[in-house]
Parts: sequence; structure tokens; C-alpha cells
Amino acid sequence: MSEVEGRYEELKRWFSGKRVAVAFSGGVDSTVVALAAQEGLGEDAAAFTAETLFSSGGDVEVAKAVAGILGIRHFVVQVRLPKRVAMNPPDRCYLCKKAIMGSIKRNGRMLGFDTVVDGTNSDDMGLDRPGIRAIREAGIRSPLAELGIGKADVRGMLKRKGLEYDRPSSPCAATRFPVGEEITPEGVRTVNEAETFIKERGFRQVRVRVHGKMARIELDPPEIGRMADEKLRSAIAGRLRGLGFDRVTLDMEGYSTGPRDAAKISRRYTRSLG
Repeated sequence: MSEVEGRYEELKRWFSGKRVAVAFSGGVDSTVVALAAQEGLGEDAAAFTAETLFSSGGDVEVAKAVAGILGIRHFVVQVRLPKRVAMNPPDRCYLCKKAIMGSIKRNGRMLGFDTVVDGTNSDDMGLDRPGIRAIREAGIRSPLAELGIGKADVRGMLKRKGLEYDRPSSPCAATRFPVGEEITPEGVRTVNEAETFIKERGFRQVRVRVHGKMARIELDPPEIGRMADEKLRSAIAGRLRGLGFDRVTLDMEGYSTGPRDAAKISRRYTRSLG
């Protein structure tokens, strides 16, 4: 048995004797947790996906599709977020995660699940993530983190199972807006449409960050060079302007995790796409 297989068996054993509700986004981390729970518990495991103001239809459909591949029971939970969350305060992630996990926990318990778990892995624990504090306060367990399983282990486990293991991360749409800028359903739809259009042109990792009427596109650094193609650049700029942006720029440093402060961005070099 390989080290990866041994770690996966350890993960499966973690679920022994429990009835588990998995907070499930369809990303690689929650996928491996749901897979291990399903293989270890069968009908005593189910996946719960939250649908909020910040969700796109595509996010929910991906979660449904992945749950179907895993063969785990799947529920979509409609979560009404506190009004303050839409104002995008500094503690937005904490408030949002608290509401989501609270809702999944309530729904899980109504269906007889005594343990709620998520996909936080051991690598995440070294990061400053307010959402992790909300998870802990809600009593949510994180088997990957508890067992010291990191992102590389997760991808190795999914690869051994013949499942997609290198999907790009897809954080919620709220990360596209600067702190303090109100997030509206229309704004979320605009970002989703803009990113979908760019991805359909063959770009793998895409973020469209919103700064008022300016759209700042982040791509994986190796893909930035493709924007030298005038026809491609013009098509993307035209589409985003059609969605309501007055200016479309390309971040020359490329994709980075999390939102960045608008004042700092204004002091950095971004190239206008047209």
C-alpha cells in the first residue's frame, strides 16, 4: 500500500461510528472528504451545498455533478445571509461562514446527522482565514486538518481514485469586491458572466476583480502572454464593457488569492485591454 493509499484509509477510519453531514462545495478538498465519508459510511453520510447571494448557478451545478459521481446523497440548502454581509464589511467572511455552517448544521441534525465536517486541510490552518474561526465556533470538524492531510495529499488521493484532482479553486464571488463596497445580486451576476466569457476563451484560472466601474482581470502568470493577441483582447474588453464596465485592465502580477485593497491597486501597474 502506498503512502497516499494509507493516508486515505486513515481518513476513512476517521468517520467510523459517525453519521456525517459534509459541507460540500464540489472543490477538491470537500470532494475527498465526501468520498471517504461515502465509502466509509454509505447511507450514514450526505453532502450539503449552501446556496447564497454569492453563489452562481454554475457552482451549485458543479457540486450536484460531483456528488452524483461520488454516489453520495446530496442536498442544496438555501441560506439567507445577514444583511450586513452584503455591505462587505471586514468581517464578511466570518459572518458568511457562520451563517452557512449554522444552516448546514441545523439541516443535518434534522435529518439525523450527528457530525458536520468540512474540507479545511492542514495547509489552510497556517493561513489567516476568519472563516476558520467561524467553523470552529460552530463545532464543525475538519478531518483533513485533524489528520495533518494537506493539499498535495488531497490531490494524490483523488488521482489514485481516478477523479479530477487539479480543478482550479473557486472562492465565492464576494472576494471580487473591495472591502466596504456593497455586493448586489446584479454585481455577482456580472462578475460570473465576465469570468465565464474569459474561461470560454481557454483561460483556466480567472478572477475579475471589481473596482467601481473598472474590471481588473487576474490570470495565472503563464497565461498572461496570451493577452498579446489583439483579437482576443478586444473581444474580452468588448464583452466586459457590454456588462457595464467603463475600463477593463489586466493585472500584470497575475492571479493571487483573496481581494486586494483598491487604494493599493491604484498605485500598481495594470494594462488597459482597450
